[in-house]
Amino acid sequence: MKYTLIAAIVVLALAQGTLAVEQSPELEKMAQFFEGMKTELMATVQKVSESLQSQTIIEDGRTQLEPIMTQIQEHLAPLATSVQEKVTPLAEDMQQKLKPYVDEFQSELESVLRKLLDQAKAITQ
Repeated sequence: MKYTLIAAIVVLALAQGTLAVEQSPELEKMAQFFEGMKTELMATVQKVSESLQSQTIIEDGRTQLEPIMTQIQEHLAPLATSVQEKVTPLAEDMQQKLKPYVDEFQSELESVLRKLLDQAKAITQ
């Protein structure tokens, strides 16, 4: 709002000044300078205005989405608990079934690494 008032005052001052004063090269340069400033100021005011409008829209959207998100969370909480209750025993069972294979793989990997280290020691000696 302040920027709009400032821009309006500058525009009125330029309009009044150009009508009241004779045109000379220096005044023409000053008029161009102020015209450029006016253009930049108007662009800045427009950007600020759009930014404020965007922020307002985002805040309104958040305000509208909060009740919906609360409802979704209320509906999903029992579902998440149910899924966790069903998945936990399955995961534990899978872990018990895979443990022997993992242990065997680990022991074989350790054996291969020992052989590689022994060979590396033999090569460096």
